[in-house]
Amino acid sequence: MKKLLAIIAAAAIAASMTACRGGEARQANADVTEAATVSETEPAAETKTEAEQETESGSHEFTFDGNPGTYTGGWSGDMPNGEGTLTLNDGSIYSGEWENGKINGQGKHKLANGDVYEGEFKDGNYHGQGKFTRYNGNVYEGEWKENKYNGQGTYTSASGVVYVGEFKDGYYNNQGKMTWTDGSFYEGEFKDGQRNGQGTFTAADGSVQSGLWKDGIFYGDHLPEAETKTEAEQETESGSHEFTFDGNPGTYTGGWSGDMPNGEGTLTLNDGSIYSGEWENGKINGQGKHKLANGDVYEGEFKDGNYHGQGKFT
Repeated sequence: MKKLLAIIAAAAIAASMTACRGGEARQANADVTEAATVSETEPAAETKTEAEQETESGSHEFTFDGNPGTYTGGWSGDMPNGEGTLTLNDGSIYSGEWENGKINGQGKHKLANGDVYEGEFKDGNYHGQGKFTRYNGNVYEGEWKENKYNGQGTYTSASGVVYVGEFKDGYYNNQGKMTWTDGSFYEGEFKDGQRNGQGTFTAADGSVQSGLWKDGIFYGDHLPEAETKTEAEQETESGSHEFTFDGNPGTYTGGWSGDMPNGEGTLTLNDGSIYSGEWENGKINGQGKHKLANGDVYEGEFKDGNYHGQGKFT
């Protein structure tokens, strides 16, 4: 649930991290009264060069994206610069590179629930090459764009299922290969996390299914004719569907139209986490409640799968 997980992440950074400027004003180097008592032989106060200011370090109270914490490391211009570590009051920790109060460059982000991302950041977001290890053992390693899997990558579930290929907005998308623990594998086209298009499945016993797939179902040479439904029927359609969110499979129950969640619904992921609330075109948007497998709970507003707006995290 990298939008949701990324969400799981906003339990720390919310299926995105944008820095807030702030910091405690620095005190003067010397008190005026004390300066008057210094002997004539006492050296004058040292004037720091710009380069020395850039490498200045220490401990500062710092609020990042609305979350207070303590920062230790390079500091200039009354904000983090260079290498430093921010420990937020919620227990999450970021260690790595900073640029003008923003997280940019290489770094490591450990969330309070045990999830860990290590790799490249841009403006506080996971962006570039990186590795995300969930507390339950699921691992993604590859390309990121604004906190979502995008580009080439490898997703390995805790159960041993491996996908290698292309991702888009957190889903298996385009060309890829999925291998199961019994040795069976599928190689071909994916869309929105499921087998869609041309592909070949080879079972553990060597039998082969090669042809067209739709939503994980094999059809062979021809796809079934699409059923025509009125707009009203699509809007009110509901039921139970297998659904993969942010690379994590699960079961969705609720409003469904356009072959995706819409309206009110509940997604129960195989890792034990549950989201109940509003959906818009397959994305979590609006009011909802997210219960993580470790017992943590967020209840409030969501935007594109991220904790965003007013909310409560317990």
